[in-house]
Amino acid sequence: MTCIILSILIFHIGIDPISPYFVEMTKSVGIHFTHTNGADGAYHLPETLGAGGAFFDYDNDDNLDLFLVNSGPIHGTAANTSDKSALYRNNGDGTFTDVTEQSHLDTLDGYNHGVVAADYDNDNDQDLYITSLGSNHLYQNNGDGTFTDITELSGIGSTLWSSSATFFDYDLDSYLDLYVVNYVHYRLDQTYQPCIEFGYQDYCNLRYYEGAPDQLYRNNGDGTFTDVTKSAGIMIRAVLFKAKAWASLPRILIMTDSPIYTLPTTAHQTIFFITTETAPFRKSPRGLGVPIAVRDWRRREWALTLETTTETV
Repeated sequence: MTCIILSILIFHIGIDPISPYFVEMTKSVGIHFTHTNGADGAYHLPETLGAGGAFFDYDNDDNLDLFLVNSGPIHGTAANTSDKSALYRNNGDGTFTDVTEQSHLDTLDGYNHGVVAADYDNDNDQDLYITSLGSNHLYQNNGDGTFTDITELSGIGSTLWSSSATFFDYDLDSYLDLYVVNYVHYRLDQTYQPCIEFGYQDYCNLRYYEGAPDQLYRNNGDGTFTDVTKSAGIMIRAVLFKAKAWASLPRILIMTDSPIYTLPTTAHQTIFFITTETAPFRKSPRGLGVPIAVRDWRRREWALTLETTTETV
């Protein structure tokens, strides 16, 4: 299992700014969440990935709320389990309240991994896209504290194993498009040969699996999306593995944990795409520094960190 630890990076006047310290305050602020990977002894590869979270202001009160993704039983599909994802509303006083049920996000099912928040429909509130093993999910923010699952209507419920995603306006039409990063082809109904290390069964190396291609969806502006992966010139197979995407107009950056196609001294591959007003993407020969954003959810001189720790139980 993986426990979520919420920490505050504190900077006080009079304390050496080079030596900040952390205070663990997860439970004291009202966050009671444990990530479950659903491991059942069969060594399914998806159990090796953690899950994500997102700070976003879902109710437009200028306080950052928190959505935490859970995976649950590896073969489970029901949403009404104890291993569900959770939405915590920021009360504005340093504490959070679990509003998962009230927001209708308790209907989220499947084995989930990541989340991205963005206003894809330009109605001034943040919606949620959740990546999963199986079908991904798009939840539209209704603006009244609730969400509606519109995955089927939107056309972006990819059934590949997706690890990450990002919204950005790749064609500059003022509507946020969606880039989905996929991992490898993996099916729970398929039998895989067990991998033995030093006489014991273990999770198999990624080289035994076929990479799955990423996907780019154009926002049609009417609540639906169109898959434009091929026409936009993006055909990346996840032989790169375990990728994360970051985007800003008019660029997209994909980071992976694979040494394939990298310099001998590089442990991770970075792919940088540039697009123009004519839309097609191309790889950039230049590098790019990766920004790291830290959000101040308490509106003080502190910065927030979100940490996951793996515990064997």
